[in-house]
Amino acid sequence: MSFSQAATASPQSPYAGALASGPYPVLPDGMQRSQVRDLLLELRRALKLSQAALLTLLQIVERTRPSDWTSRDAEPVCYARQVRLAAELGKSERAVRYDEARLERMGLIERRTLANGARTSHGGCGLVLSPLIERIPMLLALRERQRAEWDARAALLARRSALYRAVKTTLMEAQEARPGNADVREAAEAFLSWPGTGELRAMSMEALSGHVQDAGRLADRLDELLEDCCDSSGRTAERFRSYIQATTQTSPESCNAPANADASYERDGEQDRASRKPPAPPAGLDRLTPRTLRSVASEELRLYLDAEAQGREPRMRDFTLAAIRRLPELGVNPSAWEEAAEAMGDEAATLAVLVIDANRDHPTAPVRKPGGLLRAMARRQRAGELNLLGSLIGLMERRRG
Repeated sequence: MSFSQAATASPQSPYAGALASGPYPVLPDGMQRSQVRDLLLELRRALKLSQAALLTLLQIVERTRPSDWTSRDAEPVCYARQVRLAAELGKSERAVRYDEARLERMGLIERRTLANGARTSHGGCGLVLSPLIERIPMLLALRERQRAEWDARAALLARRSALYRAVKTTLMEAQEARPGNADVREAAEAFLSWPGTGELRAMSMEALSGHVQDAGRLADRLDELLEDCCDSSGRTAERFRSYIQATTQTSPESCNAPANADASYERDGEQDRASRKPPAPPAGLDRLTPRTLRSVASEELRLYLDAEAQGREPRMRDFTLAAIRRLPELGVNPSAWEEAAEAMGDEAATLAVLVIDANRDHPTAPVRKPGGLLRAMARRQRAGELNLLGSLIGLMERRRG
């Protein structure tokens, strides 16, 4: 049931048709009037409120006393007449009257007036916000559900972005290794049919999830095609190690600067990153086998890795997809992942997440802000100051000890 349906189905407000007396409903503990404004702004689409109606409601809220939202001895009431609200909002009285009627039908306000329709502070006659206060717990729950869906969608888009770049890279290798092969050609046609950014954003969660699953199956199929024509024992290890970036900073644990900027998913960005040629791997990478990396990962990351690998030897893509699934539990914003992937590539960003996650229990310098650290590592990578290999080797030594 939508919010509008719930509001329509709810019983008539106990305040209707009479001057109510206390005690009055109040906001949840710690919540203030300003946070009500933020809540309404965030939920506008979920509430199916037009921009015009929302602006009217926010102006009504603004014309109440902040203390009346938290005191059981008073209730928030807007006493401004329609002509005053219209002047403040830059619209006609008729438009304000329409907005008020709409808000009342939704159960967000109650119009309480004298017999002649006047609004006055004597007797509390005006636009009463007590019905909105009563619905705040429901609105907070709605916001949590909406945020959870946004996080789930962001995670799916991040998985699709990683799969896009992995499939493009593997497809080019397969076309070079098996020119003219019908299976490779079919895989290329499937890849070219993938939806673009606009289509992805318009997809339902169910459709997006299905597409990401199909993308994963295509990636697995391309890996199988490569393994059929190559020496898999040598080829797999070589491809795994070649993904890892060569960098030069001593330890990522000193980077803790948080950032909150949002970043959106862009298909052009994943095309650019997929086209970059990885640098020559530095000495010591022969120690970074899939089994070794799995052994130093956190227990939680290993669980996701095993789910991605499904019983076979894990590939670098499995580590990437597992790391993306781990991000919400670490409190890492999807934009921080995109920033790291842009700066150092998906594979090195994956290893950065592995290091950050594993070092949350570091005996002397535990990671407290994983998202801020991931952004700081991205900045150090751009400055040529990140020694990711050294951090990985240090992690292996600590695990061994």
